[in-house]
Amino acid sequence: MSLSSETRIALAAASARLLGRRVPLFVQIMPTERCNLRCRYCYAEFGPRRRPDFPIAPLLRLVDGLSRLGARVIMVAGGEPLLYPDLGRLVDRIVGHGIICSVNTNGITLPARIGEVAKADMLSISLDGPKPLHDGYRGEGTYDKVRAAIRLAREKGMRVQIQFTLTRDLIEAFRHVDGVA
Repeated sequence: MSLSSETRIALAAASARLLGRRVPLFVQIMPTERCNLRCRYCYAEFGPRRRPDFPIAPLLRLVDGLSRLGARVIMVAGGEPLLYPDLGRLVDRIVGHGIICSVNTNGITLPARIGEVAKADMLSISLDGPKPLHDGYRGEGTYDKVRAAIRLAREKGMRVQIQFTLTRDLIEAFRHVDGVA
């Protein structure tokens, strides 16, 4: 019998609590600050930064250490993690330890990298509303690319979570989520 991700997390949390252990149940790793979009509302200004990506060897050691500590979920985020050249190796290492892996992406380059993230337990893909609103925030043509990425991931049997940034504009258009889910 296979347990759901939610059940595995709950059991790990309960076990840590019962044993009095402090465990990093959820960890977010940001291997790159680069981003391929310039979203109107983004406060992070990842795109203009010119810091190099985090080297893969220390990240793999970090995942090994987090596994020994009992981490249960690692979200790979960024910038845009699909721009990180060693993303496939990172996902493989996380999943190889039995840790739940989520990749947080804007989805734009997903078709080219789907094979590298196929083992992830979940893709969290940004969709900021109906087409005019999404494209207005993230750039012309991004809505169609994101919708195609969501369809592709689902066709590959991946679990997809849609995320969005709640803005004044989106409050009025909140129903867009029903049409995608």
